[in-house]
Amino acid sequence: MELTDIKRTEADKKAEAKKYETLSTEEDYPWGLSVSLDDATIKKLKLGDLDAEEEVMLVGSGFVSEDSSNLVNGKKTRNIRIQLQKIAVTQPTRSDPASELYGDKK
Repeated sequence: MELTDIKRTEADKKAEAKKYETLSTEEDYPWGLSVSLDDATIKKLKLGDLDAEEEVMLVGSGFVSEDSSNLVNGKKTRNIRIQLQKIAVTQPTRSDPASELYGDKK
């Protein structure tokens, strides 16, 4: 599975700002792309002591719970909402490049 970086570019930010007539430079990622976990869920996922800005890997499955489209100023826009049902969160492992190429020879 290939992961796609969804960070907004400066061009994305300027286009959005133009849409609302203000320059939006505060957030690097679009609205709705963060996942909040409460204390009980953190314990359930056995995440331990993660600190702010610590990198994690998140894998999940779910279903599209909402699909909508709008016509604004002659342009069609589409939005979907995904209801996550199962997730896994881990810290990325830094493996030996030789092991990745040739496998473990143990």
